[in-house]
Formats: sequence, C-alpha cells, structure tokens
Amino acid sequence: MNTVEGLTQLEGSVVNGRFRLLRWLGGSRTTAVYLTAFEDKPPRMAALKLTAVNAPDAEVRLTGWAAAARLSHPNLIGVIDCGRSEIDGWEIVYQAMEYADEVLSEILPTRPLTDDEAREMLGPVLNVLEYLHAQGYVHGRIKPSNLLVVSDRLKLSADCIALAAGSQVNRAETSVYDAPELLHGAVTPALDVWALGMTLVAALTQRPAQWERAYQAEPLIPAEIAEPFQQIVHACLRVDPAERCTLDEVKAALEPGSPPLFVVRRPEQTNPLEPARFAGSWKAALIALAAVVVVAGAALMVRKTEFPANGTKGGEQQTAAVSKQQTPATASVAASVPKTASGKPSPLGRGRQAAPETNVEAPPASVSRDAEGSGVLLRVNPEVLPAAQQSIRGEVNVGVRVTVDTAGNVTDAQLQSPSGSKYFNRVAVAAARQWKFAIGPGGAWRIQFQFRHDGTDLRATRE
Repeated sequence: MNTVEGLTQLEGSVVNGRFRLLRWLGGSRTTAVYLTAFEDKPPRMAALKLTAVNAPDAEVRLTGWAAAARLSHPNLIGVIDCGRSEIDGWEIVYQAMEYADEVLSEILPTRPLTDDEAREMLGPVLNVLEYLHAQGYVHGRIKPSNLLVVSDRLKLSADCIALAAGSQVNRAETSVYDAPELLHGAVTPALDVWALGMTLVAALTQRPAQWERAYQAEPLIPAEIAEPFQQIVHACLRVDPAERCTLDEVKAALEPGSPPLFVVRRPEQTNPLEPARFAGSWKAALIALAAVVVVAGAALMVRKTEFPANGTKGGEQQTAAVSKQQTPATASVAASVPKTASGKPSPLGRGRQAAPETNVEAPPASVSRDAEGSGVLLRVNPEVLPAAQQSIRGEVNVGVRVTVDTAGNVTDAQLQSPSGSKYFNRVAVAAARQWKFAIGPGGAWRIQFQFRHDGTDLRATRE
C-alpha cells in the first residue's frame, strides 16, 4: 500500500486496537487522514494520519511524530499517540493528534485575512516557532493547511517536525512553501522563515507569492500587501537562507513605530544555491525583459481606455469591478483558524483567547424570557466572538432541532440545516442546548439562528 488510493478505503478498520477509522478527511500521494474516536474520559475525537511503511519518508515521519509527542506548547497540536501498526495485512505508521475545528486553508478560498487578523495569526505562530527552534527542531511545513484552530486557539500541526541539526529530508512532494535549500536536504530554522513568508502572502492575498524554483530568482511579492507585512514578506522570502530575517526581526517589525526591516547579507555565511542561481540567470533575465514589454504594452492600453467616449472614467469602472470581486463571499464567513468553501472568520488571530462561555443564569444581553403562552420560556443567544460577527457579509443561517422532555428541558440538540461554517454551527448548538420550554408533553422544536453583522435573530417553531 504505497498510494493514497489504498489508504482511503479503510473506514471501519481499527488501528493499534484503539483507533477506529470513522471517516476519511483527506491526504496526499502517500498519506491519508481519518476522523477517529477513542476511549478516554470523556471519549475524544482525534485526527489519525496514516503513512504506508514503504513510503520514502515513512521513517522520517515517525521520528518526527515521536519527537512531537514529547513537546508541549499551547500553540502546537497535541500528539495523542504514534507508532507502527498493521491494517488488513498492510504495514503503516500512524500519528493520532487533536482534531481541529477549523483550518486556515478552508477560509482563504472565500476571503483573505484582514491586516488585524494577520497580526493575530502571526503572534501564536512566532511563539511556537521560537519554542521549536529553541528545542533544536524545525516545523518544516508551515502552510495554510497546517494552521489550525482547536477550541478557538490557533495551533500549528505537529506532523512534520524534524531535528534541525544534521537532518536530511527526502520529500516526495514540494511546493512554493518549501524553501529552495530543501532540495539539498538542508534542515535549518531558515526553512520555517521562508514558509512563514509564503503563508503570510497567501493569508493576505488568497494565494502564495509567484516563484519559479528552477530559476532561483526572488519571488514576486504582490504590491497590494500593506506595511509592515510587505517588508516582512520580502525579508522572509530571500532565496539565500543567510539573507533571511529572523523570528525576532519579524516580531520587532510588527511593533508600532518600529524602524524599517533591512536584512543584509551575512558575509560569514555562504549561499549553497549560488551556482544554480548563476546557471539560470540568463533565463531569468529573458523572463524579466518579457515582463517589462508586457507591462509597458498594458500601460499603453490603459491610457487609451482611461477616458471612454461616454465621459466615464474607465479606471473607475475597473476599480468597482475589482472591489466587487474581492468582497467576501457572504453568508458563511465564520471565526477560525476556520477556512471553508463557504467562508469563515478567524480566531486565526484570536490565538490564545478562548471563546466566552454562555452563562444561562446571568447575562441579560444573551438571555431573554418569553411569555408562557409562546411555549418558549428561556432563549439563549449564541455567544459570538466579535471578530466572527464582524466578518459576516450577508447572513449565516443555522437550523438546530432540539428534543424537549416533559419538564421543558432540552435533552438533545442536533444540526438540522447547518451552514458552511463549523464555528457558527458549534455556537448555535451550544446555545440551543440551554433553551427552556414550557412544561408539557415534551417533543421536538426547530430553532433557527440567523447571524448577521449587527446581531443574531432567533426563531423557534414546534415540530
């Protein structure tokens, strides 16, 4: 079993006599991730990553997983277990880790992060990277799909961690998030700085910086990225790892009134990629020349169309169209290190701040009592993080079906018509569980939550 096709057909199997594979969540050419449940007090859900034992990097992965299990940081996904096992005659290595509520890569297809959210994201990421580097490890694969939210806390995945000193990586797949020197097998903290820069560009623009690995030229940084992120990204994405900034320099650049971040070549360090850069320089020069010609031609075209015959400024029309395109895709933007096809807001930024708990007894702002004739005695509004509320464009609708006993208490609450946002689904169900109904025969009710930028509407109907 060395392809993902074999790893995706194991639902119902049990790994190591402990983890039953409930649902396939995703994977790559040689790995698969499953939702699993295991006995604990209380029982817990987890994500289980499987890799075929004959995959090129299986042993490296298992070594990294074992190291991650010994590490502890509030912004690092917790490793529950790892090891070897056998499923249906196939040998695999596995890692069980905390199950994430939200993922940054699910948010970005819908909208970029705001500058404030990017700052909130960077704080926890920088803290956990400093911790890993101080312990002699590198994360190795910072990218949007590895920035997760667990109970409203931003965390980095823990399935790619490797020793920094003398490590060699045999990576079957590479992307723009992988630094140039990785092809030479070099594993240093500078890898994480490069990946952090690419991830920051993706978070702010919905796509990583354009970069052609073959030519060894510097990545193209989108001009729309504001300061201080523009200088941070430039300083992170140096092809020569000796020229990249440090994590401390990134932290300093985020401080208000900080001086510009200038990163100079450290002469005592050589660039192992210099020969490759020289060999490809003539190709890069041709590409640059072609780009200048294209830009010049485009500029002439813009000048010709700037003032159409009808007197309307073509530039204004174009700006309006672009603005409309970049407007967040409505309804399901929810808080998170939450990224989804329908959109999510971001405690990708709310780092260490946990969601406030709903207090049924007290807060008058979130609890209201109805007349007994309505059948609803107590309504509890969902407690929504401000960043999540402010990120909504349009409406987010969630329907919850509750079962009520003869005393009017909710005994069960299940999503009946979920939104695309795990965050808003979760807070709606949590609030619905605390409603109180009139004493009677019991039965089922449907509670409809309509989340908007300026508040939440509630409606309950008996089924």
